[in-house]
Formats: sequence, C-alpha cells, structure tokens
Amino acid sequence: MKLLLVLLVGLVSCEVLQPEVDVSELMPEVDVSDLVPEDNVSELQSEVNASAATDLIQDEAELFDEDQFKKVMHDEDALLSMVTKADPRQVRKGLAWVDKMIRRAKGEIATLNRIKKLFKSINKPGGSILYKAAQRGFKKNNLIAKSVTVAKEWRLSFQVYQKGRVRNWGSIIHFTQGKDGSRLPAVWFYPNSNKLFMCMWTKRSTNDCWGSAGLAYNRWHTIIMTQRKLPNGKYQIRYIIDGKQKGTKAQGKPQVLKNVKVYSSDPWYSAPNALIKNINMVNL
Repeated sequence: MKLLLVLLVGLVSCEVLQPEVDVSELMPEVDVSDLVPEDNVSELQSEVNASAATDLIQDEAELFDEDQFKKVMHDEDALLSMVTKADPRQVRKGLAWVDKMIRRAKGEIATLNRIKKLFKSINKPGGSILYKAAQRGFKKNNLIAKSVTVAKEWRLSFQVYQKGRVRNWGSIIHFTQGKDGSRLPAVWFYPNSNKLFMCMWTKRSTNDCWGSAGLAYNRWHTIIMTQRKLPNGKYQIRYIIDGKQKGTKAQGKPQVLKNVKVYSSDPWYSAPNALIKNINMVNL
C-alpha cells in the first residue's frame, strides 16, 4: 500500500490555411538542453475567478484510491495523464510497484505490461520532450523549445483558459520545422471564435485539420491530441476535450520528425486572449 500511495501521489503532481511542409530524414532523440527558458511567470489575471484557482489546486493535489486507480489502469488517456506528471524518481518507484504486481497478478498481466511500457516510455532519455507546468499568458513569436523530436506515436496535452476572442487566428501551440505550413502538430482558436482548429500533417494533406465546437469562456479546459498505432497496425489521431473524445482522423503517413521548434504563440498569427498551463508533449 505504501508503494501504491507513492505512485499515485507522484503521478498526480489547424476556413483553410495553405502550408508546405519540408520534412527531413529520421532524427535523434531530444536534447533537453535545447529547451528554451520560459519568461517569468505572470501574475494571475483578475479575470481568473475563484473556481479556476480551485481547479488549479485540484489539478496538482487530487489523490486516487486503489479502486479508482484500477479503473484508470484500463483508460490509456487517464493513465497517460497521470504518468506524464511523474518525475524520474517517482517513475522508477512506479516501475518497481508494477513489477511487483506482475509477479503476483493472475488476470491483469496484459494491462500491467502496458502500464510498464508507458512508464518506460516516459522514463527513457528524450521520452518526455516538453513540459511547461507554469500558468502564463500568450505572446506572439514565443519560442518555448527547439530541436526536439516528434515520434510516430505521441501525446500532446495542455490546459487553456480563454478570456475573449481575437480577430485573427489565435495561435495556441505550434510544432514546426521552421515554416507556417509546417504543423507537426499545431492548435489555434478560429478568428473571432472560441472554437479550436487542430492540425497535423497526414497522407491526406499537409494541413489535415479538425475543428471543435465552442469552448466555454472563463474556465479551464483540458485539450489532448494523440497519434497512436491501433491494434490493426494503422495510425490514428484523436482529439479529446475535457476527458471526452470529440473526433478522430486516420494518419496514413506517420513519421519521425526532427529539428522541430515549438511556439506558444507562433510568429505568423495572433496571440490568443487566454492563459495556458501544463503543456506536455510525450513521445510514446
């Protein structure tokens, strides 16, 4: 039980644009020394109300009991959300705990081995390619990481709090090899809108995008975009908002991409009237 508690506490702690993508050969793992230091964290805006502040505390402090964790074990998105928040020491302890469970398990071996694989993907060098936990506002041409690798399987997540609309496309986050049209992936707010535009290069298009319904203003939303290999061997992109899958796209051209820069916001579009926190991109 002590090992379980240690694990659980540790784990909780793309209207059309016209891009051209220039993709290079396969590349090495991420060099975390290339992460660009973030500006000083801004003070909470007066528009952020008490409930949003409460959400922030709950995000960092929520605890799971054993029954809840057993449910999470079968939910890959929830499990990834927990695992990606763990530091290396916590991941090592988690691995030891899962190994112990595998030795004693009878009918959960496949699930436990999947969890173990996820732990290892986070724990290996370059596994977690970007993590910015601090809450802050947006500014144009804000480079937050450089020379990173985007693997064939990945998970991008962040939380966003929109206070109002902007006239132009509002660039939230943009992984690029140096051009506007390089979206590997990228997310915007539509112009004068609270709807998301989420893009990734696929076999169908260099600018294959999906649009969400409108998000509520003045509250935090958790946005997840994943690219995973399915049991049938094909790849799929999924769009998840506030814990619910909202859409999918086939990914017929999965690639390993190198020398990727990450902007929040990019140089080509406006900065949103919003806040962002917990930006997390993980190679799986």
